[in-house]
Amino acid sequence: MSATSPAGTASTTTRMVAFLRGMNVGKNHRVKNPELEAIFDSLDLDNAAGFLASGNVVFDVDNKRAKDIDALELRIATKLEAELGYAIPTMVRTGDDVRAIADHEPFPGAVDDGFEGKLQVLLIRDEPDAASANALLDLATDDDLVRVDGRTLYWLPRGNVLESGLEMTALDRITGPATMRTANTMRRITKKYLA
Repeated sequence: MSATSPAGTASTTTRMVAFLRGMNVGKNHRVKNPELEAIFDSLDLDNAAGFLASGNVVFDVDNKRAKDIDALELRIATKLEAELGYAIPTMVRTGDDVRAIADHEPFPGAVDDGFEGKLQVLLIRDEPDAASANALLDLATDDDLVRVDGRTLYWLPRGNVLESGLEMTALDRITGPATMRTANTMRRITKKYLA
């Protein structure tokens, strides 16, 4: 998203969000948001703000660099690995992308059909080809709804995620680098940073 300045001129920066996989899930991989923010600042990614403790970093980048998301992801991941000592799969989305994900209702009427689980959003680094997208859709069951939309997979379990029969190993194998957030997290990021 490119902001507009009060004077009415177009902003030279774009608001982006980096979603980092595997943050703060084990004893050896604990990183506080101020440390993440400092790493982003060192990359000339401005106004870095960590959200929650699960590896969500909102930042601004000049419009030219915002156009090459692959290069931006690589640059962030390389710096994180150099600073922290381990690889961190990194998925970057524009503010507009995150807002669209937050607003999307991939399974209208599912609550009426008994689906009470939390909507999960899998952010995939590379858009699946047609065969991979079909393989992902084949993982759906009567108790796990799955929809693929570009580099985003939506998953709605009927109940608790931990009780789901969705084949997570197969999901990981098909998607490659990816990270999961709840739809509510996407909405909270949108409300706080992208409204």
